[in-house]
Amino acid sequence: MDYILTTDSLTKQYKNVKAVDSVNLHVKKGDIYGFIGRNGAGKTTTLKILSGLSHATSGDFCIFGMNSSLMRSRNMFSKIGILIEEPGLYGDMSAYDNLKMKCLCSGIKDKEYISKLLYMVGLGNVGKRHTKTYSMGMKQRLGIAMALVGNPEILILDEPINGLDPQGIAEIRKTLLYLNREQGKTIIISSHILEELSKIATHYGIINNGRLVAELTPDELSAKCESRIVIKIYDVNSAARLLHSINIHKFNIADQNTIHIYEHIEDSSQINMALCKADVFVSSLWIEQAGLEEFFFNMTGGADNA
Repeated sequence: MDYILTTDSLTKQYKNVKAVDSVNLHVKKGDIYGFIGRNGAGKTTTLKILSGLSHATSGDFCIFGMNSSLMRSRNMFSKIGILIEEPGLYGDMSAYDNLKMKCLCSGIKDKEYISKLLYMVGLGNVGKRHTKTYSMGMKQRLGIAMALVGNPEILILDEPINGLDPQGIAEIRKTLLYLNREQGKTIIISSHILEELSKIATHYGIINNGRLVAELTPDELSAKCESRIVIKIYDVNSAARLLHSINIHKFNIADQNTIHIYEHIEDSSQINMALCKADVFVSSLWIEQAGLEEFFFNMTGGADNA
């Protein structure tokens, strides 16, 4: 398969702690690759290495068919636009002038080019305002515009929706979809908000404690979020014994009044009848699909890592 970016046992160690531990990513051209993990899981460290801002302790990566050494010698990191953590903006300068400084550093002197970037990220009508008056969402969109200077093929965005209100998140989502679908940008976007990334991502990588625990397509992720029978009940211990007696073993007790069953979904009515015949009172029963956030929570260790 033709990948625009891969990593080979990428590792970053600080003394006795491996912030990134033998990570193997696979990103295809045209992907919106959702890089998912809790805070401190290793997302930012990985993205800094891929951006050329940090060096790996061991392992390597390949972008555009070149390893990290060749990328540096050929100045290919200029083909990667980055927004790591917060955009570095001068608050007393306008968005236009912030972009102008970045363009001049990149050898770009075309004024129209700056205006086009501002309109591309939805800031065309506010480009003359000082950025200190901008909302967080507007600052993030300007940060994306800064990352787009030089027309990079890949965008690496670290938590661009973190701390935004729903409107700000929607604005960033619209911008990213435009850049991907209309401009052909490959986007790697990190976040710990799986539900939001599920609206735009074409592939996912899930990292936990520095290790990549899964790479999934949206269809594979949906399949992992399996359906279940939810039973609200007063005596969960009696219900659990009854379920074992009728050869239902794939279930868990969610709380003192709730059981989740993950097999024989089509037999929910028979299960209800069996419980009633055994005088185990059921207050309610329904079928639902486990949420994406719950799947992510389970994949990253649940309460053990909270």
